[in-house]
Amino acid sequence: MNRERTGSVSRFIGKRLNKNIVGPTGVLYLPQDTVLNERHLALLLEAGIRITDADVYESVPVTVIIREAAEEWKSIFEAAKNADRIIARNITEHVVPLLLELVSNYDLHTVLDGLYEIDDYTYRHSVAVAALSTLIGKWLGFPSARLRVLTAAALLHDIGKTKIPSSILLKAGRLTPEEYEIVKKHTVFGYEMIRNADGLSELHAQVALQHHERLDGSGYPNRLTEETFLESRIVAVADVFHAMLSKRPYKEASPFFQVMKEMYSGAFGAFDPVVVTKFTQRAMEALIGNDVLLSNGQTGTIVRIDAHNPWKPLILLNRRFVNLANHPSLDIKDI
Repeated sequence: MNRERTGSVSRFIGKRLNKNIVGPTGVLYLPQDTVLNERHLALLLEAGIRITDADVYESVPVTVIIREAAEEWKSIFEAAKNADRIIARNITEHVVPLLLELVSNYDLHTVLDGLYEIDDYTYRHSVAVAALSTLIGKWLGFPSARLRVLTAAALLHDIGKTKIPSSILLKAGRLTPEEYEIVKKHTVFGYEMIRNADGLSELHAQVALQHHERLDGSGYPNRLTEETFLESRIVAVADVFHAMLSKRPYKEASPFFQVMKEMYSGAFGAFDPVVVTKFTQRAMEALIGNDVLLSNGQTGTIVRIDAHNPWKPLILLNRRFVNLANHPSLDIKDI
């Protein structure tokens, strides 16, 4: 990056955009909540776009919010496990506001990076699914009251696992078919636990029961198709997405771009197509300004995402723009 040209804007590095940055032709250059780095500033300078102090703000570090939410959730989860009760007030008054603050101030990829700071997968996964579900609900236009319910329901989606023996839940290798059948019961256990908890609704309980159902009837426990709540379908997408993206004792983490393509391939089968399409579109838009590894071994920078073909964006490659849509054999391999 040319320091002489960018010295006056270097003060924006590390700050967050409070709005979408759109070019004169309506092209989205950087989405709201992007944490600015040198590559982003170079991209804007190249396009002749200037930003001002009014376009950015500073916020609490993502790791601080996530660690606080994870610690709160850990105490709630352990209480449910040891005392067989859910402390709903701690969820609605402590954890939900933290997660709403998180998605208001950070984009998807910053949230995902911050989640890796949590060591225990059990707690990290619940917080991740709640944060991702809240982001999706926000993108779908949920009003604030409905968004709060979704956040709490997503956080509680796996609470039934407190009833699963630790020898199975924490097993390092793959589960046997018999063990898997036991794990599948966590949806029913969670439903009963939430129904019997003060301060939680039937919808909270239904999300715990339905988050493993699939629109093609391949899910469990009741092989439902269209008879599920939208909140349940949102949590289903967030749950599978984060599980695929996470390293476990019996599997390696899948690359982000591969996970997105696999999720999208299920958009018109197992998962709600509206939810997956919106999630894919916004997740890919958040990659603008990021470096990507191409299938030919070269590294480029994403400049623009085509909403109709998000897997073939416009790339800045060796100081020239390359539209991957015009190169069928050239694909993004990894972020």
